[in-house]
Amino acid sequence: MDVALVQYINRLCRHLAITPARLHPHEVYLDPSDAADPRVACLLNVPVESLRLRFALLQSLNNTLESFFLPLVELRQTHTYQNSIAALLCEAKGLIFYDTKVTVMNRVLNATVQQTADHAAPEITLDPLEIVGGEIRSSENTYFCQAARQLSCVPSSQLCVKLASGGDSTYAFNIRFTGEEVHGTSGSFRHFLWQVCKELQSSALSLLLPCPSASANRNKGKSILTPCPISYAEEQLLHFFGQLLGIAIRADVPLPLDLLGSFWKGLVGEPLDPEQDLQEADVLTYNYVKKFENFSFESQDLTVLVPVWHS
Repeated sequence: MDVALVQYINRLCRHLAITPARLHPHEVYLDPSDAADPRVACLLNVPVESLRLRFALLQSLNNTLESFFLPLVELRQTHTYQNSIAALLCEAKGLIFYDTKVTVMNRVLNATVQQTADHAAPEITLDPLEIVGGEIRSSENTYFCQAARQLSCVPSSQLCVKLASGGDSTYAFNIRFTGEEVHGTSGSFRHFLWQVCKELQSSALSLLLPCPSASANRNKGKSILTPCPISYAEEQLLHFFGQLLGIAIRADVPLPLDLLGSFWKGLVGEPLDPEQDLQEADVLTYNYVKKFENFSFESQDLTVLVPVWHS
């Protein structure tokens, strides 16, 4: 029930544009329209006073975690020490509000800033003529590969800048387009990220693959990592892709990439669900696997699977 209540509070706070710390318990209520959400359906039969008291407890817990407890916990050893406080927090992540997690993450990002005003940001030069007319003749001509080559010798730590906070923010590197004079860095940087995301979802680069379930009208427009052996060059491109994700977080620039949930699970070290994640990624293969699992040597079942073998 607590996990469902936290999910409901996260949604309510997004709707009201406030944080859970500013939400009064008497503002917590459920209406019949919430019955359509299976994540909070279990709360409909709970008395509203019980929900408010439970929210007040969770609110106090999150305030304590955010202010005093989480800054003292070493979270990097979660998978090494299974009985550590960090591991217990990972198991109880469903009780922590989204805003609490974001606040802690922002503190960590600001505390790990390496690039300051005393150090000039790296600069890369991109040639727009390489992709003129929207036609990319080779993957080496893409903005993604041009930037990866020029930043290959720059350590990731030098790309750590403070979080964006209004105005013309500080970006991890400066971009100059050949033959163009651009004042400021925001416009060129955002255009670069937009073009890179477009290239990642095109056939010019082989890092991402359209979700196979799209052929069955499921998860259309989503992408997954290409499931195949990779070369050293592709490994370096994946490394740069990870750097871009971190750069976009610090720059507060949303990336127009719709990646399947299994990608983010792998990124944060969360175990994959062999049932749900396979079904989300490739529902046709999932159905075939289920047929083999339920296979019996009766003649009627054999006739069902004969077309599968011939295909």
